[in-house]
Amino acid sequence: MRATLSRCPAGGEGYWTATPEQELDDVAARFATALAAAGIGVRRCGGGDLYEWMFRWFNPHPPIENGDAESFCIRKCNWSCYS
Repeated sequence: MRATLSRCPAGGEGYWTATPEQELDDVAARFATALAAAGIGVRRCGGGDLYEWMFRWFNPHPPIENGDAESFCIRKCNWSCYS
């Protein structure tokens, strides 16, 4: 399972209680704790993980490698789209 977190002010537009980084860390920690309590393992991802995840959505048939996305991932990016 993969999840993405977004930011929305609790008190309406222009009402922020902390920096975006602080809020993200707080929400991600609470979310991870809740999942862990339910027995679900959690690993926080970085930019490279997001790229790998979204690659297949935006490049289902890349023009190079004869439209084979998996081959493209392995040869050009050094990772598998299915890992």
